[in-house]
Amino acid sequence: MHQVKVISYFFLCFIIFNCKSKDKTAPDFNPPLAKVPFNIEGSGLVFVKGKINNKKNVHNFLFDTGVSSEILDEKEAKKFNFVYAGSSQSKDASGTKTNPVAHNQIIKLPPTDIEIPNVKISSVDLSNLRHMSKDTMHGILGYSLPARYYTQIDYDDKHMLLYNSMKDISLEGYTPVPFEFIDDINIPFIALTFQLKNGKYFTGKVLFDTGYNGTLIINTGFNEKHQISSQIDKKLVSSARGVSGAFKTEKVAIQAVHIDSLKLSHIPVNISYSEGGFTSDNNIMGILGAGIIHKFNYVLDYPKKIIYLKPNAYAKRTYKLPLSSIEFIKKEGTIIISSVDESSPAYKSGLRIKDNVLSINAKPLKTPNEYYKITEGKEGDIITIKVAKPNGKEENIIFQLMPLL
Repeated sequence: MHQVKVISYFFLCFIIFNCKSKDKTAPDFNPPLAKVPFNIEGSGLVFVKGKINNKKNVHNFLFDTGVSSEILDEKEAKKFNFVYAGSSQSKDASGTKTNPVAHNQIIKLPPTDIEIPNVKISSVDLSNLRHMSKDTMHGILGYSLPARYYTQIDYDDKHMLLYNSMKDISLEGYTPVPFEFIDDINIPFIALTFQLKNGKYFTGKVLFDTGYNGTLIINTGFNEKHQISSQIDKKLVSSARGVSGAFKTEKVAIQAVHIDSLKLSHIPVNISYSEGGFTSDNNIMGILGAGIIHKFNYVLDYPKKIIYLKPNAYAKRTYKLPLSSIEFIKKEGTIIISSVDESSPAYKSGLRIKDNVLSINAKPLKTPNEYYKITEGKEGDIITIKVAKPNGKEENIIFQLMPLL
């Protein structure tokens, strides 16, 4: 009996000691103030629902760290009878626009009760960007959210977590990446290095832009200074779009992108030929977009100017290089060809910019993303796109998907 008591005593001590050890190594974290669900669109864009000034209407907002204020499409803004006070300039990848601003607005993020108070909302024509979501895109949620709350984006769980304190966020497995605001613009810029297939490395500052529906844009000035394009054999003429409009780019494939100790390989990127906006800035390498960002869960600490990155399930997926070079936009309810490279099989078969798309493989679809998924489907697929030419004549364009870079 004495031996049993001794064993029980030591067993009890072991349990108590083990619990205390766990308490020291595993701090308790307070739950987030809000857990906001989001939809993933395009190449990794985050869309959340929002209400303005407690109105019943629910709007579809793109979460965009590349915008320094909140934006509402001018068609939606007319419904609110905003009292505008002054104007603001919105600068993005494509250029700069001056827009009217309504001050002291409130944005609420359902189904939670979380609010973003004292928001400045700019009324902007978003017709260039509405196609980015399968639902109608009503606006852009920019600087005010991460400036008000510590913001964690979990792509694995598809939730945006909002906190009052960084102490409540577990950063296990995250890599801290410092950023800076340049020229008093409240948009984060981080250091990035990319490697070409010829082995050469280039380093510079890039805009951390969760609203850019692509991987990486290399700026016009950076390309000209370092002669990036001339060092790459295979290139496709393409286009990119911002709030201010579209601009010409070249799509190329590079060997790797390095962010601090993190690395992604074999990536299609764009080289800009824009003459306005961030992509023309000679002092900036370019714009890092959702096509790369979505491979990491991230935490935005704006007060200390740190972005924490942690590879998620998407990081294991390899990038697909373009198979068709076709790009689509939706304009006034119609799907239109916005870009097709002249070296591609689609172009050689007769597809042209401004062709009105009626169907693909005998199926009429509703959004550019639906068409894009088919035209970038599987190598060897035969594609038939029925189009109406600008003169009204209908044609079937038939071509085969093949690697273009």
